Amino acid sequence: MTLYYDPLLDVHQRLPAFTGVMNTIYLAPQVPDDTRRLFDAALDQAGILHGDGPALGFNERTTTIALLVARNWGLDDLSARLQAGCEANYQPTWSGDEFWWGFGLDEPHPRGQWNALLAAAEATTTGAWTRFANEYTPYTGPELRDVDLDVIGIRQADWVDGCLLISTVAASATTQGSATRIRITGLDDPSRCVVTGSGATSIEAAVDGPDLVIELRAGSQALTIRRSTQ
Repeated sequence: MTLYYDPLLDVHQRLPAFTGVMNTIYLAPQVPDDTRRLFDAALDQAGILHGDGPALGFNERTTTIALLVARNWGLDDLSARLQAGCEANYQPTWSGDEFWWGFGLDEPHPRGQWNALLAAAEATTTGAWTRFANEYTPYTGPELRDVDLDVIGIRQADWVDGCLLISTVAASATTQGSATRIRITGLDDPSRCVVTGSGATSIEAAVDGPDLVIELRAGSQALTIRRSTQ
């Protein structure tokens, strides 16, 4: 497996085949047939392509990449074994509304890249990673911006039938009820937008130039932003 090639010096950094699983996350949507050969060779050399019971790769990153790619390709048996391995060894942890994997590191904060990869693997369904890479179209409509994620979390931000639906939670127990704001850009006419909500203690909306700024308290609530018919 050539992990790196210098064309000027004609030097290859050659590594065992099992390291190739690292590249399959990038290659799978582009050259699936060749990637499947690399994927099978890598996992076979690592001893996890076949078997029974929970399975892990040779480190946390390769395990989570293997799980994501396996789920993208609908390899249900392999996915189930890798999922079981992750759940048994990577410390899935709930604390209030927050969830992360500790990976046995005993660190004060969750390891970001590893958690991001495993979260992506958990969310991937058959063909989803390939579609995301090949069918993605840049979004040009209104956007939710300036969210202070240390204070508030966004569970939903969807346009449905001309309405913007936003669902929020407090980022942690310590920020419950804290004052914060969110900004919506790209609206045709923010002065004609009406904001309603459920579960919120208070909501104030104001036009700031071309944007709509919503002042609210961190917590579980649902907001609807729609264009006024008045």
